[in-house]
Amino acid sequence: MPVLVPLGGVLDVGALAAADGVLVCGGLTPGYAGALAPMSTELRAALADRHTPYADFSAGACVAARRALVGGWLDRGVPVCPEDAGEDLAELTVTDGLALVTATVDVHAAQWGTLARPGAAIAAGLVEFGLAIDENTLLATGPPARRWFAEPVTCIGHGAAPAR
Repeated sequence: MPVLVPLGGVLDVGALAAADGVLVCGGLTPGYAGALAPMSTELRAALADRHTPYADFSAGACVAARRALVGGWLDRGVPVCPEDAGEDLAELTVTDGLALVTATVDVHAAQWGTLARPGAAIAAGLVEFGLAIDENTLLATGPPARRWFAEPVTCIGHGAAPAR
């Protein structure tokens, strides 16, 4: 059952009470961060209380991180990826995410040319470490996904997921 949040709105975690799982899809990453991050503590508690799985792709993968790289194509005025991948933001922008994983996540790495963006965010001191994930690629962790690199991580699919 879809739980829709209008742009500028915030998720009502109570709407997920009967959910067997949560899937956060793709879209405008800054919008997803704005709708989900304010409820991150409540969402994590709801997922943990019922051992509810969380799955995501695209923007949903980006906001799962503790520090979410929500867009931008410039690092202090220097291009680090194509402008079209900027999510309507110019400078690299990092916000609080859901804190389901500690690694900052960027997506569509090979396909959109965003491989350098997490590295630039690390070099700028915006995030501690990050992953750039290709399309058609799955990274799976077992619960609780609190220490990304300390946990078994499975990479499945046609792409890659380089880490820095």
